[in-house]
Parts: sequence; C-alpha cells; structure tokens
Amino acid sequence: MFRFTIRELVLVTLAVALCVGWAVDRTRLLKDAEAWKATSIFVKHLHEEAHDEFLKHRRITHPRTGLPVP
Repeated sequence: MFRFTIRELVLVTLAVALCVGWAVDRTRLLKDAEAWKATSIFVKHLHEEAHDEFLKHRRITHPRTGLPVP
C-alpha cells in the first residue's frame, strides 16, 4: 500500500489546484476574447455606417466665399 506524508499531499493538492485554476482562467479569457471580438466587429460596422451617413450629408464650403467646394 502507498504511504504519503502530509507534505506530499499538500504539494500534490497545490499542483492540482494550480492546474485547475489555470484551466478555468484560460477558458474565461477565451470566452471574453470572443465576446470582445464580436463587439468590436459590431462597433466597427456601426462606425462605418455612421461615417457613410456623415459623408452623404456633409457640405464643404470655402471659408471666405461660403460657396460649396466639389
């Protein structure tokens, strides 16, 4: 039969806890990264739409004459 000391059990418990903690943190980071990526794509799309609308409605005029600039 195996006989383990308290020190060995504590070291094994510590190693397992570190591995589990790392795996949980890694999974959470990957989910957050996917959410940020989806959000950034959506925001980029909104920004492009707003920029297109801005370009449609903007009218540039000459500062001195006030006439439209093509």
